[in-house]
Amino acid sequence: MSLSRIPRVEVGDPITAELFNALASRLERFANLSVSGRSLRHWSSPTGQSLARACPQVTWARLSGDTSPYSFVEVREGPGGDWEELPHGDSGTLLVHEVNGKDGLDGSVVPIRWTSAGDWRFQWVGYGPPPPCETGRLCLSITNNGCSPSGAVHGAVVTWTNANGDVVGTCTTSGASPSACCIDLPAPGTYTASVKVPGLAPRTGSVDALCGQDNTVSVSFPASSLGTFCFSLTNCGIGVAGVEVTVSKPGEPDATAVTDGSGNACVSLGTGSGYSYSATYGDATASGPVTIFGCNTVSRSLSVITDYYFRITSSSDPRNNGCTGTFTLYRGPNNTYPAIFTQLISLSLFDGSGYISPDYHQNFSAIPDGTTVLAELLFPSGPGNVVFFLTCTGPGTLDNYGNYTGILCP
Repeated sequence: MSLSRIPRVEVGDPITAELFNALASRLERFANLSVSGRSLRHWSSPTGQSLARACPQVTWARLSGDTSPYSFVEVREGPGGDWEELPHGDSGTLLVHEVNGKDGLDGSVVPIRWTSAGDWRFQWVGYGPPPPCETGRLCLSITNNGCSPSGAVHGAVVTWTNANGDVVGTCTTSGASPSACCIDLPAPGTYTASVKVPGLAPRTGSVDALCGQDNTVSVSFPASSLGTFCFSLTNCGIGVAGVEVTVSKPGEPDATAVTDGSGNACVSLGTGSGYSYSATYGDATASGPVTIFGCNTVSRSLSVITDYYFRITSSSDPRNNGCTGTFTLYRGPNNTYPAIFTQLISLSLFDGSGYISPDYHQNFSAIPDGTTVLAELLFPSGPGNVVFFLTCTGPGTLDNYGNYTGILCP
């Protein structure tokens, strides 16, 4: 007889053996009741059997120790958002198990639960940084330099920071308009570009960047707030590449640029005075003050000499045949100045009008074009000197030192 078919009885009705046994069978089954699952609990007591729904409670714990199982103290979230120890809270020694046996969680705050095994357990879920991007860039584009029409912004320094404020890279804008520069994207996230030009407050912009693409921040400058300083370096009319030019102003970062293949370098600067520039190439230095005007270009240049072509000519006196001497070029109007070079001279050729030396070619460290020099010619007959401004020479334009000193060998 099933429990659902046990008939109702009234006072005085006989209870049959079949009815009694059905009731006893159902009571025995309840006495042997067992449950499974996390939300239902069953227990026996002197008062009988109990069955109840029991939802597991989470305890927040700060772990201590280097390996699982860990020791712990119960914590709660404080008013400032930090974890603080709970007064009279729970604690234990070597009772908290990470279900996968993960080590190295000393000091971590995790949710733990009491288990029927008589211990506390949790599963660690690590939230590290997003995986790095295989491709993708962070790019800065200057859409307007504050002039009409808009021009290039040379040498603006761009500093990229992530959402935590950590610097992830820098780049410097070139002069292809719109001026731009890019760095590799470390990982997806929010990044901020800070664009600094000396003499102006930084311009900033942010972007939510994704892998596999160019993520661009665009900025512009206020009207007439920028000007340009350009420097040109030539060696006998040919541009010199790879020379650094620095523009400085107290309280501002230095602006630097490197001369290109044509010998030119430009930097953008905030308007105003107080700037100074310097560039050094060999023994030649250019420097001086600079004032910048909005939407205008200030130019400076340096022309240098790095080699010299010359020849020595004497009279047709036979005694000069094979005569030897010394030619020295000094950087200054007398021989107390540093020597630029020294060359041994031999008068061993005859051109029909006198004895001449070979054509000499000397290289030396760069000096400014037009530098005052002393040419000193020493032969047995005595010294011969001449002061002049050194300018560029070449194989077809060499300087010919004739018989101006009365060259005569004994």
